[in-house]
Amino acid sequence: MSTNKRTPEAMIFDLDGTLFQTETLLLPAYHATFEQLRAEGLFQGETPDEKHILSGLGMLLEHIWQLVMPDVDVTVHRRADELLLKLLVEGMARGEGKLYDGVADTLRELRRRGVRLFIASNGLEAYVKGVIRHQELEPLF
Repeated sequence: MSTNKRTPEAMIFDLDGTLFQTETLLLPAYHATFEQLRAEGLFQGETPDEKHILSGLGMLLEHIWQLVMPDVDVTVHRRADELLLKLLVEGMARGEGKLYDGVADTLRELRRRGVRLFIASNGLEAYVKGVIRHQELEPLF
C-alpha cells in the first residue's frame, strides 16, 4: 500500500461557519436591521429571536426572511436585505467579525505550499469579498 502525500492543487472553502465566525458580525447587524425597520414603520414588535437567523445560515436571504418574518410583505424582506448588507459592510469596516482560531495561519501555510485557494458561498458578493478583504486574506484567494 502506497501512502502518497501529494499536496492538492486547489482547495475550496465555505466562508460562513467554516472560516468565519459569522455570528460575530451578523448578530449586531441583525439587531440594527430591525431597529431601522421599526424606525421606518416597516416592522412592529420585538426583534425575532436570533435562533431564526442563525438556523437559516447557508440559505438564501429570501428564504431566511421567510423564516424570520413570515407574516410581512416581501417588500419588507427586500428592505431588510438592503439594510443587512449595508450594516454588515459597515461592521466589517469597524473591524467586527472574527475568523476561527488558526484559520489565517492555516490558509497562509496552504498558499505557501502552492495550493490555490477558493471560496464557494451563497453569500452576497459584496459580503463575501468584504469579509476576505477586512480579514486581510485577499492575497491568499
